[in-house]
Amino acid sequence: MADEKIVLGAETKYPLNGILTFPNETNGLFPTVVLVHGSGPSNMDEKIGNNYPFKDLAEGLSEKGIAVLRYDKRTLVY
Repeated sequence: MADEKIVLGAETKYPLNGILTFPNETNGLFPTVVLVHGSGPSNMDEKIGNNYPFKDLAEGLSEKGIAVLRYDKRTLVY
């Protein structure tokens, strides 16, 4: 699994930091999931106490050959 830091909307007034997690073995194209937050401000890992559900999902899905995009929620950053 490999993580790549990205910036969503880098050329806009309100860019957001994100991470794209890739599976270890890639054979061309692979499915990708975008994790979308619920209500309230949240970071890209959806941190709740000592739990990081979005990070855990990204790692688990990447182990199964699925790429995952997660990002900081706009209400957290701005």
